[in-house]
Amino acid sequence: MLKFGEDEYGNSVYVAGLGPSRAGTLVALRLVLTESQVSADAFYIVDALQCISLPVRLGGFLSRRCGYVSLGRPMCVYGILARYDCFVRLVSEVKAVCRA
Repeated sequence: MLKFGEDEYGNSVYVAGLGPSRAGTLVALRLVLTESQVSADAFYIVDALQCISLPVRLGGFLSRRCGYVSLGRPMCVYGILARYDCFVRLVSEVKAVCRA
């Protein structure tokens, strides 16, 4: 898990790749936070996978698993830029929920 920064309200924003066993990783993440005495209402976990397209998945596979970084990374960039509106919408929805 990497600290990505802070939002305009001073909330810390973290990014984590969940890997192939997403459900188990989410359970473990919640357990670690709870055991660290972090209140359940002090964090909000968002699944951004809905905004990831096939070029991003394929580019990630080529880059990370196959070592073809010069081919995979541009595919990831293309895929993320193509779905940029989805990410913007997701961030807006999360901010609306967190402000409520």
